[in-house]
Amino acid sequence: MLVKLDLRLQRKPQLLDVDRILRTEAKRLAEAGVLNGEPRAWFDKYREYLRVLDAKLSGVRRGK
Repeated sequence: MLVKLDLRLQRKPQLLDVDRILRTEAKRLAEAGVLNGEPRAWFDKYREYLRVLDAKLSGVRRGK
């Protein structure tokens, strides 16, 4: 999520709006089953994807 604050305006009301939006989105995602309370499971998958991508971009070839 990207949040932009206007530094010419008061920060507290803007931060309260961001907090409300984040809570609303978290609730919506939890109800949709996207947030299941196990964030590490997702990061573990991405770690493997990044290792494979890094190897591919480095020119590593699979052994046959």
